[in-house]
Amino acid sequence: YRQTFNFSMRGGSLTLSPGESTQVSTTFYAGPELVDRLTPLAQGLELTVDYGWLWFISDILFKVMDFTHKYLGNWGAAIIMTTLIVKLVFYKMSEASYRTMALQRKLQPRIDAISKRYEKEPEEKNKAILELYQKESIHPLNGCLPTIIQMPFFFALYYVLIESIQLRLSPF
Repeated sequence: YRQTFNFSMRGGSLTLSPGESTQVSTTFYAGPELVDRLTPLAQGLELTVDYGWLWFISDILFKVMDFTHKYLGNWGAAIIMTTLIVKLVFYKMSEASYRTMALQRKLQPRIDAISKRYEKEPEEKNKAILELYQKESIHPLNGCLPTIIQMPFFFALYYVLIESIQLRLSPF
């Protein structure tokens, strides 16, 4: 493994006349990416915690998880509570999705009969299935759309879990 470390520093330029001297100071932080430590050091330094392309959702989820951790005192319980909060926020959407999927399951024997009847005519089969959905007031996308909307939140939670240094080596 490498024993070499690279770092760089940026700042404004400084011009001195011959014989003139000045004193410059700066802050150097070498430590874990803990947002509560990074924020006071420099403006925008907390953005070095890489939550991926869903950072705006991940940031909210981390704040919720951190808040629950302060009350529960355990990161495992905080993760479970954050997951439950996300599920609770999307409950109504999930309920509609489950209802649509149950209706589709109930219609499956009729769809199978249509498929068998129009086995060699795919256009007629699709038309008959769509008519059945319209007759039963079912929109096929209602079953999967809520799940698709929830997916970014769970991907963002995954980024929070792999990026948050606070969770490393924590019990449960």
